[in-house]
Amino acid sequence: MEFLDTYKEKMVPRKGSEKDFVVEIESISELFAIIDSFIVNKVRLVTITCYPEPKGDRLFLEYHFTDGPSVISLKIQVPDDKKVPSLTPKLPAAGWAEREIMDLFAVEFEGHPNPARLLIPEHMERGVYLRS
Repeated sequence: MEFLDTYKEKMVPRKGSEKDFVVEIESISELFAIIDSFIVNKVRLVTITCYPEPKGDRLFLEYHFTDGPSVISLKIQVPDDKKVPSLTPKLPAAGWAEREIMDLFAVEFEGHPNPARLLIPEHMERGVYLRS
């Protein structure tokens, strides 16, 4: 796959695994260009995770894809405005993961076809995971 040639230098093995890699992506446009190539090459989306920086205010998203026995995770920092284009219109499998992240981390997935609450009731403010 062309991705492996282009990003070989940026692929970092996930701790404890020889088959799972994390690639840090610099921009949303680069992320979606890679995802478009994954769709064409039938690389399968497994899930999307969101997590805060261990000591800091930044949030990160990781889009996890399988390619045969390997898992390739594309990691990107969530912009300060917490707005990211939704992957759901291209890959419906992203829908519930994006809705979960909206509820727990208050990240807004712009263009999501059904941004309804998934985990928390309407009266609660989104971002419950970030409140202590």
